[in-house]
Amino acid sequence: MRRCPVLIAVLLLLSACGGNPAAEGEAEVYYAVVMSEQAQPPDRTVQAVRLVLPEGADPMLFAAERMVLRPDDDALRSAFPDGVTVSGVRLEGDCAVFTFSAEWLEAAGLNKTLAEYCMIKTALRFEGAGSARWEAADADGRMVSGPVLREDMFIDAPLVLVPAWQDIQLYFAAGDGALESEVRPVVLRESESVEWYRQVVDSLIAGPLLTPDLSPVMPERTRRLSVTVENRICYVNFSREFVTNADGGAAAARLTLRALVWSLTELQGVSFVKIRVEGEDLADYFGVDLSLPLERDDERLES
Repeated sequence: MRRCPVLIAVLLLLSACGGNPAAEGEAEVYYAVVMSEQAQPPDRTVQAVRLVLPEGADPMLFAAERMVLRPDDDALRSAFPDGVTVSGVRLEGDCAVFTFSAEWLEAAGLNKTLAEYCMIKTALRFEGAGSARWEAADADGRMVSGPVLREDMFIDAPLVLVPAWQDIQLYFAAGDGALESEVRPVVLRESESVEWYRQVVDSLIAGPLLTPDLSPVMPERTRRLSVTVENRICYVNFSREFVTNADGGAAAARLTLRALVWSLTELQGVSFVKIRVEGEDLADYFGVDLSLPLERDDERLES
């Protein structure tokens, strides 16, 4: 099961409550507060606006559609990317599922965190909703689904980026060509999701810490040079030691690659892994064809 990262926001202490439905005939929609360098910081980073429901309108869909648009109040803004539209919103149990257009997948960094925070705050005004989730179709028409969001997944703090502990799932050698997972708590200091990918790669390089029976899978002295994600492909750029310090065996190479792919695809947003060394695509790794990105159940990773 993939683990969904906890969301970290640069948020001020918020006074708005959640969990109760909006008044009859109204929809309560949350927007990001405009920050001004000249003025004193506001006492919150998101704020609710009560809107009159048009006659016959579906409250959930109306609130979702207004949430992605520019509000009338110049002191507020939508944190969603320009052009995002809502094609639907539904309840699955107590989870409000927002279906967005492909433009939503361009959301990143603090704006994405604020948008997701507005999403859960708005969802909590729906009767019966206790959580929220988003979904959107990518450029190839595949539906991408986000993590389940809850209000307590966000950290409120005055004008600082607050570190938060969260588990990541890593895979290491367990003997006889097998892999076993080690769940490790890490502290994150960035709202960008790329920090999760870096943490996974760095932790694999460091080796197992909590499970004495497991062994490292990465060649000694390998360094992470960069990690980026685009179109659900995680590009990992290693130092030359990834090749020069490998033992050269095909079985060991497959174990290394499988551990890397399994660990990274535990994260939301990663389906494939492409490996580079010193900035150049690695086409072959001790007999394993790497000309195309690897996926979790790739036959090339099997011995």
